[in-house]
Amino acid sequence: ADEALLDRLRRSMPAESGDGEDGAPRFAIIDDFLPDAAMALLDAELPERDLCQVLSLCASGDLACSLDARSPREFMVFTSSPSKAGPTAAAVARLMQFPAVLETLRRWTGREVYVQSSQGGYSEYLPLGYLSLHEDIGTATAKALTRVPFTDRRLFRVNALLFLSGSEDEGHLELWEMDNSTRRPARPRVRVAPRRNRLVLFQTFGGVHGVPWPLRGPGSRRVLLWYYMEVGTAPVISIDF
Repeated sequence: ADEALLDRLRRSMPAESGDGEDGAPRFAIIDDFLPDAAMALLDAELPERDLCQVLSLCASGDLACSLDARSPREFMVFTSSPSKAGPTAAAVARLMQFPAVLETLRRWTGREVYVQSSQGGYSEYLPLGYLSLHEDIGTATAKALTRVPFTDRRLFRVNALLFLSGSEDEGHLELWEMDNSTRRPARPRVRVAPRRNRLVLFQTFGGVHGVPWPLRGPGSRRVLLWYYMEVGTAPVISIDF
């Protein structure tokens, strides 16, 4: 089953990827990424939770919680590590680090990459949740790279998102084209529906993205995430909203 997944990953990425030119985001979309049985096990390990359950975990410190309704950045977004979720989540995390996956990403991007966090991340969006447009920025640590004035120190990075749940009608991931002269978002290039079992990969170097429209339906959106950095430089990660 692993080899079949990897083969589909290799075949799908060139056909589904954006061109990455003129400030446009480079991306790939792969539907039905995992077998149905694996998705059912992930549902059991990472179940949908209501607001009371999530707030209880916020109070205990088990979740990082965005609860300020006045925030222009994010609201009702809850993040954690899936490391203790169960064996299926751990197996999927290992799959995303297979040498064949890294080689596929190398062929797609032309760069050697590694997984920044071996366990990945997990995000839950509850009703009214949003994440404003932003760029994930990796920069070299001061020890690794001497600062040069007016030099762009951003490092290459690829985000991978696996949607576990979500409505086809809202909660879209938006990838925006950049104005290279101002480094500001210019226009949305694609709106990706959070379809269950859909894997989305996109390059974040100049790749402005977000979930900018608040969720209005009763359900949540659950996402597993992995981040791939270029080999060779120790990064410091920040978010530029």
